[in-house]
Amino acid sequence: MWSAAACWVAFLASAPAGIGYFGVLSPGSLQANLAVIPVSSLALIAGFLSLLTGLAGLWPLSGLFNSAAAATLIVMDGLVLHGSELPGMYFNASLSQAWMAPAAVVLMTAVMFAGPSVRWSRRYGGYWPPC
Repeated sequence: MWSAAACWVAFLASAPAGIGYFGVLSPGSLQANLAVIPVSSLALIAGFLSLLTGLAGLWPLSGLFNSAAAATLIVMDGLVLHGSELPGMYFNASLSQAWMAPAAVVLMTAVMFAGPSVRWSRRYGGYWPPC
């Protein structure tokens, strides 16, 4: 549930910028993130273990964890590259006015800061599930 909510929020936050600056709407990013985010956790864990073993002076073990993190990143890159070739993953898109993309990014950032500061009170718009 939480990973789906995180993917949805990332999509909502990046869609205006993707359309405005790159000319692409990528609804497939929701599914791609659901596959890549758990794999990225493995890379983070391996990197952290590499840091700890390196600080402890266990250089061969640190190198092993670095190699595991690198292999995980290669797998993630392959998932993204092959996933982007699937039909319907992205579409060419554009906004009718050039000012709309930066305005949407500023508005989304303001909502992300303002919402928690008022504890998503119903008085100020309430809670927007799953965001």
